[in-house]
Amino acid sequence: MSGTATRLFLTARTVRAHRRRSTAMSAQLTGNITYQG
Repeated sequence: MSGTATRLFLTARTVRAHRRRSTAMSAQLTGNITYQG
């Protein structure tokens, strides 16, 4: 497995976790679209 593939895999997993957290936060902070990864 190349370093690039590993980095992309880890990034995708991190983005997925952050997106899940952002969804919960946006439920409280409605209208705040500034935080978009």
